[in-house]
Amino acid sequence: MVKTVRLQIKDGLGLPSGFISPATYDCVLYYTVPEDWLSDGKVTPEKQEAMLENMYGKTWRQGNSDGSYYAVLALDAKILSDEEMQNRIWLSEDPNDRNFKYWFYQVSETGEFKGVKREEF
Repeated sequence: MVKTVRLQIKDGLGLPSGFISPATYDCVLYYTVPEDWLSDGKVTPEKQEAMLENMYGKTWRQGNSDGSYYAVLALDAKILSDEEMQNRIWLSEDPNDRNFKYWFYQVSETGEFKGVKREEF
Protein backbone atom coordinates (compact mmCIF):
# COMPACT_ATOMS: atom_id res chain seq x y z
CA MET A 1 0.00 0.00 0.00
CA VAL A 2 1.24 3.50 -0.84
CA LYS A 3 1.13 6.39 1.63
CA THR A 4 1.67 10.10 1.09
CA VAL A 5 4.07 12.16 3.18
CA ARG A 6 4.29 15.94 3.39
CA LEU A 7 7.77 17.06 4.37
CA GLN A 8 8.30 20.72 5.28
CA ILE A 9 11.87 21.96 5.66
CA LYS A 10 13.24 25.28 6.82
CA ASP A 11 16.83 25.32 5.67
CA GLY A 12 19.73 27.61 5.01
CA LEU A 13 23.22 27.82 3.64
CA GLY A 14 25.94 27.42 6.23
CA LEU A 15 29.24 29.18 5.68
CA PRO A 16 32.71 28.06 6.84
CA SER A 17 32.60 30.80 9.49
CA GLY A 18 29.64 29.05 11.10
CA PHE A 19 27.13 31.68 9.99
CA ILE A 20 23.92 30.23 8.54
CA SER A 21 21.93 32.28 6.07
CA PRO A 22 18.34 31.02 6.31
CA ALA A 23 16.33 30.56 3.14
CA THR A 24 13.55 33.07 2.56
CA TYR A 25 11.06 30.24 2.01
CA ASP A 26 10.18 26.80 3.37
CA CYS A 27 10.59 23.76 1.16
CA VAL A 28 7.43 21.65 0.99
CA LEU A 29 7.85 18.22 -0.53
CA TYR A 30 5.14 15.68 -1.17
CA TYR A 31 6.08 12.03 -1.57
CA THR A 32 4.11 8.92 -2.31
CA VAL A 33 6.09 6.19 -0.57
CA PRO A 34 5.82 2.45 -0.01
CA GLU A 35 4.24 1.63 3.33
CA ASP A 36 7.48 0.04 4.56
CA TRP A 37 9.01 3.55 4.63
CA LEU A 38 6.87 4.18 7.72
CA SER A 39 6.94 2.85 11.25
CA ASP A 40 4.75 3.83 14.20
CA GLY A 41 3.10 6.58 12.17
CA LYS A 42 6.40 8.21 11.17
CA VAL A 43 8.90 8.09 8.33
CA THR A 44 11.78 5.86 9.38
CA PRO A 45 15.05 7.75 10.00
CA GLU A 46 16.88 6.05 7.12
CA LYS A 47 14.08 6.84 4.68
CA GLN A 48 13.91 10.43 5.90
CA GLU A 49 17.64 10.63 5.17
CA ALA A 50 16.95 9.29 1.65
CA MET A 51 14.44 12.13 1.19
CA LEU A 52 17.06 14.68 2.27
CA GLU A 53 19.63 13.10 -0.06
CA ASN A 54 17.13 13.38 -2.90
CA MET A 55 16.68 17.07 -2.07
CA TYR A 56 20.30 18.10 -1.46
CA GLY A 57 22.39 15.37 -3.10
CA LYS A 58 23.94 12.13 -1.85
CA THR A 59 26.93 13.83 -0.24
CA TRP A 60 25.04 16.79 1.24
CA ARG A 61 26.27 16.09 4.79
CA GLN A 62 29.88 16.44 3.62
CA GLY A 63 29.35 20.03 2.48
CA ASN A 64 30.43 21.77 -0.70
CA SER A 65 33.93 22.26 -2.06
CA ASP A 66 33.93 25.92 -0.97
CA GLY A 67 33.23 24.94 2.66
CA SER A 68 29.56 25.89 2.55
CA TYR A 69 26.87 23.38 3.46
CA TYR A 70 23.12 22.91 3.61
CA ALA A 71 21.73 23.32 7.10
CA VAL A 72 18.35 21.88 8.00
CA LEU A 73 16.99 24.26 10.64
CA ALA A 74 13.57 22.64 11.09
CA LEU A 75 11.88 19.60 9.61
CA ASP A 76 8.31 18.40 9.93
CA ALA A 77 7.13 15.16 8.35
CA LYS A 78 3.42 14.36 8.27
CA ILE A 79 1.69 11.31 6.86
CA LEU A 80 -1.47 12.44 5.11
CA SER A 81 -4.78 10.94 6.08
CA ASP A 82 -6.98 9.18 3.52
CA GLU A 83 -9.29 12.21 3.60
CA GLU A 84 -6.42 14.63 2.90
CA MET A 85 -5.37 12.39 0.02
CA GLN A 86 -8.88 12.23 -1.44
CA ASN A 87 -9.17 16.03 -1.17
CA ARG A 88 -5.71 16.42 -2.77
CA ILE A 89 -4.79 19.10 -0.21
CA TRP A 90 -1.64 20.10 -2.12
CA LEU A 91 -3.87 21.62 -4.79
CA SER A 92 -5.27 24.05 -2.21
CA GLU A 93 -1.80 25.48 -1.49
CA ASP A 94 -0.83 28.54 -3.49
CA PRO A 95 2.15 27.63 -5.71
CA ASN A 96 2.94 31.35 -6.09
CA ASP A 97 3.25 32.02 -2.35
CA ARG A 98 6.78 33.40 -1.88
CA ASN A 99 7.03 31.76 1.55
CA PHE A 100 7.00 28.24 0.11
CA LYS A 101 8.47 26.23 -2.77
CA TYR A 102 6.91 22.89 -3.68
CA TRP A 103 8.19 19.60 -5.05
CA PHE A 104 6.35 16.33 -5.77
CA TYR A 105 7.85 12.85 -5.95
CA GLN A 106 6.71 9.29 -6.37
CA VAL A 107 8.99 6.75 -4.72
CA SER A 108 9.06 3.24 -6.17
CA GLU A 109 9.26 0.00 -4.19
CA THR A 110 12.99 -0.01 -4.96
CA GLY A 111 13.49 3.50 -3.58
CA GLU A 112 13.77 5.38 -6.86
CA PHE A 113 12.52 8.99 -6.79
CA LYS A 114 10.55 10.30 -9.74
CA GLY A 115 9.64 13.99 -9.86
CA VAL A 116 6.09 14.69 -11.01
CA LYS A 117 3.98 17.76 -11.63
CA ARG A 118 1.58 18.98 -8.95
CA GLU A 119 -1.41 18.15 -11.14
CA GLU A 120 -0.16 14.60 -11.75
CA PHE A 121 0.46 13.87 -8.10
